[in-house]
Amino acid sequence: MFIEKLGVTMLFSVLIWFSATLFFFFFGKFVLVSTNSPGFIPMLLILEVATAILLFFVMIYYKKIDTAPYSSIKLGVYGTAVGLLLDTFIIRYSSYIFPEFSSQQILSFVIWMFLAYAIYLIIPVWIEHFLTVKHKRFKS
Repeated sequence: MFIEKLGVTMLFSVLIWFSATLFFFFFGKFVLVSTNSPGFIPMLLILEVATAILLFFVMIYYKKIDTAPYSSIKLGVYGTAVGLLLDTFIIRYSSYIFPEFSSQQILSFVIWMFLAYAIYLIIPVWIEHFLTVKHKRFKS
């Protein structure tokens, strides 16, 4: 179950990670604020809600490609693992990758990242749960 269409899963995982990294590369200096700033929590919430919405639609699209049961959970697990592995290098070399970011912006990015990976794991579980409930409701 978790190794079917693994190539597609890994491709989606890398593309999701790359898209998020590119977003922060181009727009991070505008959306990542100091953790001490009064605007930190509102901006973090905006970023996380946007992340959740985008991940939801990516998961729905992925389920059209990989129709196996629990395929969105597979993408969530593999995507999180791939992303965390790659983000280890992003954080380690953040001064080269994001040279314009202050240390507070890097911290803000890391906080966004941890919450985004939690969302990445939760959304597919919700999707599978609601699809199962919907399927059972129409089956009976």
